[in-house]
Amino acid sequence: MEPLRDVVWRAGRMEHEGESIYWEEAGPPAGPARPPMVFCHGAGGNHAAWYQQVAHFASSHRVITWDQRGFGRSTRNGDIGPRPAVRDLTALVDHLGVGPAIVVGQSMGGWCALGYALAHPGRVRALVLADTLGGIFTPEIVEILTAQVSPPVFSDPPRLGEHPAIAGLAQKDRAQAFLYQQLSSLGEEIPSLEAVALLLQTQWDLDAVAALDVPTLFLFGGSDNLFPPDALRAAASLVPAAAVAEIPGCTHSPYFEAAAEWNGLVESFVGRHSPAEE
Repeated sequence: MEPLRDVVWRAGRMEHEGESIYWEEAGPPAGPARPPMVFCHGAGGNHAAWYQQVAHFASSHRVITWDQRGFGRSTRNGDIGPRPAVRDLTALVDHLGVGPAIVVGQSMGGWCALGYALAHPGRVRALVLADTLGGIFTPEIVEILTAQVSPPVFSDPPRLGEHPAIAGLAQKDRAQAFLYQQLSSLGEEIPSLEAVALLLQTQWDLDAVAALDVPTLFLFGGSDNLFPPDALRAAASLVPAAAVAEIPGCTHSPYFEAAAEWNGLVESFVGRHSPAEE
């Protein structure tokens, strides 16, 4: 990894559809040697949840993180959900002048990432769908979800480090689990439950998914408690030539709880499908 002094960082806001969308970017001061990367967070996170990915990738990529409406430092004055998020992401990459990019979506962010790729396939060099169905539903997938997913149970009052997206992490690293819990609490309004309900109501067209000509990696924890691996493999089978990678021993957020392994798998995939620009 390049010394951090050789990575520049900046932040800003974009006004769009009556919302103020917060973004950050980091990368080499002389310009990226590799394609830009755009990270879309899940319902338990915001731009800051990607801190381990920014530190890893920003020495060689232009890395953009941002907050969906109502999360982190972005406003929520109107609609939320995957469809507004796709519009916001489209406006953001235009605002920042981002060329064809590697788009990464975690959980809720997978709906936005896949929706963006379906709407603008020529602007996506590669797609990473992390612990997410991304809006791909079939009767088989619904059957798996019905059979294998149980609603998370919360303690009252909540325990330190308790969060459904990192089930079990508190037993291994309570400080890291508490950091996730703290990050997920930030925002003008945290519409997590509302956002999750909207995910289940947003299903992308399966014919469009089957025609997607973008290298795609489904990357997930082997013990994902929210999106079971069986459902994720079924979704991957519908995407042309999709690759699948599993991180054993992790639940729903291996990007956070096993960042080194997660980053390495993404880096390898990106290297194969979106090599350094000449």
